[in-house]
Formats: sequence, C-alpha cells, structure tokens
Amino acid sequence: MYGGEIFVPKLPSLYIKDIVKALDKNLKFHIVGIRPGEKLHEALCIKDESHLTIEFKDHYVIEPTIWEENVNVKTYLKNKLGETGKKVKSDFEYNSFTNKNKLNAETIRELLKKISH
Repeated sequence: MYGGEIFVPKLPSLYIKDIVKALDKNLKFHIVGIRPGEKLHEALCIKDESHLTIEFKDHYVIEPTIWEENVNVKTYLKNKLGETGKKVKSDFEYNSFTNKNKLNAETIRELLKKISH
C-alpha cells in the first residue's frame, strides 16, 4: 500500500437462490421480487473511476483522486510483490452481474463441506 488507494479482490459472485439450493436440494422457496432500495448487483469498480483503475492478477487497485506529496503516482502500477498492473479500458466496470467467475449450488455445497470438517 502506498497511500490512499483502494484494493478490490477478484472474487466469485453468487446468487442467493444458489446458497439455498446448496443448503438443501429439496427446500422449497418463493422469490418475492425486489424490495424498495434493494440492489440486484454489487458494483465494486465503477465506470466513472475506470481512469483510476489498475488490474493485477488477483485484484484491482483504484488510485486516489488526491495524492500525498511523497507518493510517486507511477508506483501504483507496481505492487510490493513486484507485479506490474495495467490500466483498464475507459468503460471498464467490475460488478457481480458481469463477473464471469460465479459459484453455482454444487460448488457452494463443496465449499461448505470443506469448511465444516
């Protein structure tokens, strides 16, 4: 960390209904629809900040909009592990809807088995 940046890990997304299915295949449930103020998807890196976003292998870094005097702006492109990141495209957004890494009920069930033993 150099100061002021935000780290966003690349994590899998999932649907609540798949958690329910993972807990019990035969459980009946009813989808009631979206509630006032409820969000369907979570945006972690938004388009408005794509000019500040750098992609690394397993995470994104969002540069601060105000820099400290002692921070070299170029340092955000290289992390403390020596990895070099790259700027994302100007219309880039990382959110739970477009995330290609999604967990299904079976994968969730396997993960739950691992942590319960």
